[in-house]
Amino acid sequence: MEDHRKEHGTNINSSSSSSLHSNSNQNINKKFEHNIDKNIYNNNNNNLPQLNASLNKALEEYKMKVDETLNQIQTESYKAQQSLDQAKIQLQNEKSAFEQEKQLIPIKLKIDKLIELNVGGKHFTTTRSTLSTFPTSMLA
Repeated sequence: MEDHRKEHGTNINSSSSSSLHSNSNQNINKKFEHNIDKNIYNNNNNNLPQLNASLNKALEEYKMKVDETLNQIQTESYKAQQSLDQAKIQLQNEKSAFEQEKQLIPIKLKIDKLIELNVGGKHFTTTRSTLSTFPTSMLA
């Protein structure tokens, strides 16, 4: 059964799983009750072995439907877990990429003081780190 579940990789909504489970149980119960009622009315009390066989058959059908529903729920649960695992891996990869990018950005812990320049009568304001950005510059 696990191999069957691995073949399917879609997202599952947990509310749809419980809704499917509830509706399936109601349908199974109605069918089971209908089969029992039908068999009781069609057989008289003198024919108990046939009634017993019919009840056993209906019970086996009910068990098969319950097993089928359980398998569906387990498959959906497995798919949902796979989806969550993939999302977790993707989030971890994004976090790792962010951390790497963060290390590339130089962080300055001190604030540069402003420097005022008078260039040909024009006044400019800048910081020491801006002037030293180009080490070959005469202002560095």
